[in-house]
Amino acid sequence: MKENQIPTWIYIWAFLMALLPTVFSLIVYFYPQGMFGEEVASTGNAIFAGAIGLYAARNVAEAVVTYYAIFKRSVDMLILAFMLRIVTDVFDTIHRYVASTLEIDFFITAFIEVAVTWYAAYKLNQLRD
Repeated sequence: MKENQIPTWIYIWAFLMALLPTVFSLIVYFYPQGMFGEEVASTGNAIFAGAIGLYAARNVAEAVVTYYAIFKRSVDMLILAFMLRIVTDVFDTIHRYVASTLEIDFFITAFIEVAVTWYAAYKLNQLRD
């Protein structure tokens, strides 16, 4: 399979799936009070010891894998990066539901993201030799 057979829209989607978590994670690390104002004010940097720190670290790791897959122009690596994103988003949604913190805007966004990412992985799988 030739790398130029991968549709441009898949590269754009993969880049967005890496860029957005990177930006959010950088905000969490360098300007946490912007996202979690009162929590940071009351706990200081201890906020990073819990779920927020794990969220930021996980998203940076996923973004690095996705950037590398884009750089290598590898169908298999892009599929793997998309599978990682799908599993993470599905379990984030389940976690929020179980914790009774699932909001409709998060659910809709996660549903759209998972659907488009699944479709992109499906299209990539069709390109495999």
